[in-house]
Amino acid sequence: MGISFVIIAIFIMSREKRKSKGQDHLVHPYQLTPKMLLFCAVFGFIGSKFFNIMEDWDLHRNFSVLEILRFSGLTFYGGLIFGAIVYFIMGIRKKIPWRSLADIGALGMLVAYGVGRLGCHFSGDGDWGIVNNIPKPFSWLPDHLWAFNFPHNVIQQGIFIPGCVGKYCMVLPEAVFPTSAYESIFILTAFFILLIFRNKLRTPGLIASIYFVIIGVERLLIEYIRVNYKFNVFGVWMSEAQIISVISILLGIGLFIYIFKLKSSTSR
Repeated sequence: MGISFVIIAIFIMSREKRKSKGQDHLVHPYQLTPKMLLFCAVFGFIGSKFFNIMEDWDLHRNFSVLEILRFSGLTFYGGLIFGAIVYFIMGIRKKIPWRSLADIGALGMLVAYGVGRLGCHFSGDGDWGIVNNIPKPFSWLPDHLWAFNFPHNVIQQGIFIPGCVGKYCMVLPEAVFPTSAYESIFILTAFFILLIFRNKLRTPGLIASIYFVIIGVERLLIEYIRVNYKFNVFGVWMSEAQIISVISILLGIGLFIYIFKLKSSTSR
């Protein structure tokens, strides 16, 4: 269904492009949105799968081509990086300032990430944390937000639910940290805060710099209680997401310093 939609959308855009070939006309940035969303989505899926394969190459190298190409186990950072590259290329070719592109994309990516993690939580797609046997610290906190067994999870992991009928009849034997819910709450809160104060953050690139720091810090910390593969990086065991998170934080800080210096030099 999704592939059919992409093929139809590409066909319609190609036909429209042939019609307008050789004609000069004014194009507003908002008119580029459908095309940019389509290409970012396509390359985002490719990037998500590519990073997933690289993250666990020892497992994937034993898979058949069809098993590797299944759209499961997609990674957020892979989609972000590939989608962002396509997004900036398309925007810059239309002479849209890169800092403005970064700000626009930052808010969109926050809400997409937050809502996407809700889907991970409710479907139980494996984006959960380590086993949580720690007593709940606050009585007002719902049990499923502290330790959750993910019954009827879509990856069918765990033990069989007695009396269950249907395809998704598995539940984790031990409750785990529902890290996807934590990520969604944190990211959507950050989105609404930035949305409220966006008119006060008028310097181009400032929202983007904050975004890079937010997603970097959030993912760096959540990985400590999340199930993931670890790599030895100069003696420190880190997941692929944590490595990229550190880069994201440094990128956000670097962008902020660049904006500050640029603003100082222009105000003289």
